[in-house]
Amino acid sequence: MNNLCALRLIGIVLVSYLVYLPASLAQTWPNKPIRLIVPFPPGGSSDRMARMISNELSKNLNQAVVIENKPGAAAAIGAGYVASAAPDGYTLLLGNSAVIAMTPQLKKVGYDPEKSFSPIAIYSASYTILAINNNIPVRNIKELSDLAKKDPGKITCGTSGQGGATHLACAILAYKLGVEIKPIHYKGSGPSINDTIAGVVDLVIDPAAIPVVKNGQLRGLATKGFNDGPYPDLKDIPSTKQAGIPLEFETWYGILAPANTPIHIVNKVSEIVKKMVDSPEYPSQLLQISMYPIYLGPKAFQNRITQDIDRYSDLIRKVNFSAEQ
Repeated sequence: MNNLCALRLIGIVLVSYLVYLPASLAQTWPNKPIRLIVPFPPGGSSDRMARMISNELSKNLNQAVVIENKPGAAAAIGAGYVASAAPDGYTLLLGNSAVIAMTPQLKKVGYDPEKSFSPIAIYSASYTILAINNNIPVRNIKELSDLAKKDPGKITCGTSGQGGATHLACAILAYKLGVEIKPIHYKGSGPSINDTIAGVVDLVIDPAAIPVVKNGQLRGLATKGFNDGPYPDLKDIPSTKQAGIPLEFETWYGILAPANTPIHIVNKVSEIVKKMVDSPEYPSQLLQISMYPIYLGPKAFQNRITQDIDRYSDLIRKVNFSAEQ
């Protein structure tokens, strides 16, 4: 009888231990370095943003956060890599609205934008600018439209990658003006902007062009910022909305994890990101890389993905956009 009671007691202890074990293991996260996958080429504003995120996470989690660039296929390679990673909190994605909400509508990718990820937090959005080569005698949108109609098919627009947000922006510009503008694709913003300065292509619509407009290497015709307003330091240049060519989308940046990542990990990372966004120095840090702060937590982020999929779907259909253009 005593032996039976002892066995029952051991069973109760074992069951309690097994129930407690997963929770106790969960509390050990993170106990090794975390990888932050950046699906864009190194050297751009996304790398600077990744360093800000990794530093903040490292400081608050007392664990190293290693940045890994995995560019290619309009950022779909890096996103697909994270989508197939283990949902254990040790692989995170620095993604944006294009790779999550637009690219999957244009090409076959290795992820489902609504099912393959656990959205954690949106932390910023990009300003952008329509900038033109200084030697082209165009100083506003009307003059650009007149020139494009005078010489159909001769105006070229550099993009940072085929099928990406800057490519779509070029298509929207052509649609709004009712003209033909030929996209010229590059591997990253740097080469497209350099060729616009050199006159190889005529114009770009790219956040990374803001510094070269400020220093006079390109001429700005329109900007897009928070609530469709102008860029703070370039208020003499009209917003795209004021110029009659609203881009109708906002390029946000956010952190995502593989689907089914434990909610306590998602919430913890989201809290750290919010702390960063709320810090007084954050807006000025972002302005240096042509971005402005916004914050959406996990549920709001998931809703934003769904909304943007619909928004991009309408835009793609309206402007007859194709990644093969």
